[in-house]
Amino acid sequence: MSAQASAPAPAGPAWTAETAPVGAGNLYSEARLDDRTTWAVGTSFTTNAPLLLSRDDTNGQGWQEVPHPGDTPSGSWYSSVSASSAQNAWVAESSTDSGNVPVHHWDGSTWQTTQAPAPKHVGNAALHLAAVSATDVWGAGWYWSDDGAGHQTLQGMLDHWDGAAWTSVALPAGVDVANFTAVTATSANDVWAVGHSSADQPAVLHYDGSSWKQATLPKAGLYGEIRGITVSGPNDVWAVGRVLTSETDSGHALAMHWNGSSWTRVKTPAQAGPLSSVAETPSGMLAVGLDHDQANGIALYSTAGTLRMQTLPQVSGAPVQPAYVDAVGDRLTVVGDVTPAGAEMPAPAVLTSRW
Repeated sequence: MSAQASAPAPAGPAWTAETAPVGAGNLYSEARLDDRTTWAVGTSFTTNAPLLLSRDDTNGQGWQEVPHPGDTPSGSWYSSVSASSAQNAWVAESSTDSGNVPVHHWDGSTWQTTQAPAPKHVGNAALHLAAVSATDVWGAGWYWSDDGAGHQTLQGMLDHWDGAAWTSVALPAGVDVANFTAVTATSANDVWAVGHSSADQPAVLHYDGSSWKQATLPKAGLYGEIRGITVSGPNDVWAVGRVLTSETDSGHALAMHWNGSSWTRVKTPAQAGPLSSVAETPSGMLAVGLDHDQANGIALYSTAGTLRMQTLPQVSGAPVQPAYVDAVGDRLTVVGDVTPAGAEMPAPAVLTSRW
């Protein structure tokens, strides 16, 4: 009886680098508004102002910088963009003056600037956004508190837009979240927010339409954080981030999966480092981050229950630092930054793929 050769492992995405029209800056978030328009947001070091880029797939012009409400030198940045349609897009701007967090709404023709409440803070505060509809938007983020004696503490915060105003939402009693790093929603009754506690332990919270509850997670390591989450159904949720196994550890990949009843930790390749974002594709889960040496950008993708690692292509001869990945159908977009050899500051980076 002849032995059969095993099938080769499925290949990961084939990536294409796209040019951003900004010489120096970072991209932190991205959203697909409709079947032709994609937005990416971050900061421009050239103008010292928030950055909004747009790509229209039908005009062949690639990424273009477009006018936006935060287009003034301020030292602030756009931390997140989320859209339920081309007539309902939201962009969160960091707060740099101890005030509320500006959140800008695009209705398809004009901008309106709203103010999301932030507790009294020092320095910056920022939100990540999840837009369900024009009357249902969640913001999850962080701010720095001060006890009056010069001791500053990172604190998590939740805000909600109901169509008329933003309101602050209290965390459940006894829940400790020092930083919300991502939020996503599939409906008004299915919202997830993730981050880490003040003791640097992973945190996942779920909103069922009436209340927020903290999930019970398996112990991952000495310290750790969740930095990205994606939901494809009530029994299929992925959360990714970083886990540290010792005080000197630079960080390993952390991946967890919810099957509808419990969270389990999923084995990741040994050379995979901190993960920053995750998306669900027709081919399965795909996360982005860095390798364990933090020398190259990577993608982790799931095939037949196994997570495989792929090194992302370099841009301008330098490794990409991926911040966020989004998937709409089979179209993948990764945004982040890259620092070419000899450059003093990073430049925005965009990778795309059909997978």
